[in-house]
Amino acid sequence: FCGEVEDMFTLMWFVIEVNFSGFEQLVDQLGGITVDVPEYASYGGISLNPGVQELNGEQALMLARNRKTYSDGDFTRTTCQRLIAQAIVEKVLQKDPAELATLVPSIAQCFKTDMSLTDIVALANAMQGMSSENMAMAMAPSTTGMIGDASYTFTYINQWKLLMQRASNGEDPTITDQEAAILGTTSTQTEKLDMSEPIPSTILKKLKNLENSEKQAELSQQKQQSSS
Repeated sequence: FCGEVEDMFTLMWFVIEVNFSGFEQLVDQLGGITVDVPEYASYGGISLNPGVQELNGEQALMLARNRKTYSDGDFTRTTCQRLIAQAIVEKVLQKDPAELATLVPSIAQCFKTDMSLTDIVALANAMQGMSSENMAMAMAPSTTGMIGDASYTFTYINQWKLLMQRASNGEDPTITDQEAAILGTTSTQTEKLDMSEPIPSTILKKLKNLENSEKQAELSQQKQQSSS
């Protein structure tokens, strides 16, 4: 997992690396997590039906690893991993400060991170009261393709640049379908990704026009509601 936390003074990036055994331990030490499983999943002798349910570490790991039974393979797996990450964060934030002080050193043994224990506790305390509505997660805009006999995932270049720009600004990085259509599907399959090169001005102008039209539509709707 990787993420960022912003307050009125700082923007902090952090990385968490967790292996399979550590992942199971993490979920189990939290007492399980609540996940809305998007579709039927089965792997390694464990099966889950769609719907909201409590998962233990073994079940959560299966959901995060499986891809063969999903309708959209790796992309659905990525969605499941995001749901699990969100559920873990929400479970941690349900703990009161006293519980966090004793819980964090224990769960910190389940993963590697560039954050200190003090940073982890401070971050968890600072995020108390937050919910999934305060969180934004995004998947790298991408497609798949073959090179020889191997399947690869290729990133949509301009979509990725806008996503990372928003993340760096502390904004919701989500790219809408309309924005994606404007940004295009030129990918790393045919071109090299160079983050130092800005998004072309012609594309930025179209994005601005889209933003203005959406604001106008919102204002128009508000006027209609106020007059009715």
